[in-house]
Amino acid sequence: MILSTVYAVIYVAVPMIVITLFYTRILYIAITNEQRRSTTMRVSDSSEKRGGKAIITTLILVGSFILCFLPFLVITGINMITKAVSDDVLVYGEFSSSLHCVLNPYVLFYANQAFRDKIKERFYAICDVNKSTA
Repeated sequence: MILSTVYAVIYVAVPMIVITLFYTRILYIAITNEQRRSTTMRVSDSSEKRGGKAIITTLILVGSFILCFLPFLVITGINMITKAVSDDVLVYGEFSSSLHCVLNPYVLFYANQAFRDKIKERFYAICDVNKSTA
């Protein structure tokens, strides 16, 4: 029982702490750079929007990670300790962690114009290839 509790705490706490620390560091650097740029030189409005947009995108990515992975990690941790979690709840935990993998590309797609342009270019290239072979 004690060993499974230790494993559960490590399994739940360590990933969340590590990811939170890394994303916090990224946000700190982004905010510091944005403040430094705005105080040292006159920047254009589009440059200011870009910096703020990067911070907002990072916050959305962090929030989606925490919302999607926290249920999975908590459910798995409780299951490791008590072995009393139903299969339906375990499936929900796995689904919530998989949901992050679905949401992440959409967040990046809507946040980055260059990324959108590249995806459109690839999509149109694929459509043209399919039309010529049909």
